[in-house]
Order: sequence, then structure tokens, then C-alpha cells
Amino acid sequence: MARIICGVDVSSISLEAFVAPHGATGSFHNTVEGVTTLLEFCQQQQVELVTMEATGGYEKKAVQLLWAEGVGVAVPNPRGVREFAKSLGLLEKTDRIDARVIARFAEVKKCEPSVPASAEQQRLKALSRRLQRLSKLAADQKTSGTWWTSRGCLGPSTQCCK
Repeated sequence: MARIICGVDVSSISLEAFVAPHGATGSFHNTVEGVTTLLEFCQQQQVELVTMEATGGYEKKAVQLLWAEGVGVAVPNPRGVREFAKSLGLLEKTDRIDARVIARFAEVKKCEPSVPASAEQQRLKALSRRLQRLSKLAADQKTSGTWWTSRGCLGPSTQCCK
């Protein structure tokens, strides 16, 4: 028997859902209230897995809230989903089509729920990103011969301070 999977296309504003194999659809705001309504929708449809693409962080709130309520959520790489859509000959891109493709991708690729990062893991990831940005900034400044400190510009000439 086929698993009941809800594919969700995520944007900063909305969550477009498609439930396979039933074909039920829904549109929800990407807010706490909207995710709660999505949760109720998924419970009514007896969804076993919710799948949504990683979309620059817009999916994080929904993943955390659904996971906290005991709903398994898979977050596949968007490039894999897009290539899958192309292999099916689906070149159009609308939120509804994307939600359907995401559900089909999860079914075919047998996606499994992924455990969301803990608060500590998220903090460490943010620190790591900050360190990378600072390292790049230091390398750029070293290359240009310009160093900025709390006292202002330090460099081989006063040109950098203009």
C-alpha cells in the first residue's frame, strides 16, 4: 500500500500542499497559525510524511512545529527535486505543481523523515557561518592591504580612509 505523503512548496508567505495519492490540496500562510492549520489538514488526510524543500530558511518554522507535534518531515535538496521534475517533462513552475512534484519525489525516492537540528546545533551552525564570513573578510583585507579596526582604517596609506 502506498504511503500518504504531503508535498509542500514553501515560500516566505505561503505553504502550498498536495497529498499523494489522494490529490487533496491546501494553501496555508507561512505563520505559526498557518502551520497549525497545515498540521490539522495533514491529520485529516492521515499523512505519514510531510516533505518540503529547503528554501533558504523559510521552511524551518514549519519543520520545527510539525516535528514538535510528532509529524515526520523530510527536507530534500531543491536541486534534486527540480531535476526530478525535469525528468518527468514538467518544465512549468507554479506552487501547486511544485507541491505535487515534491510529493511524487518523496514517494519515488522513498524519503524518510529527517531530525531537525537542536537549538545547540543551530547555534553552532550560525557561529560557523559567522567564522567563515570573518575569515573571508580578513583574507580580503589582507589582499587589499587594508585593515579596519574600531579605531578606523589601518593600511599602507591613508587612501583607504577616504
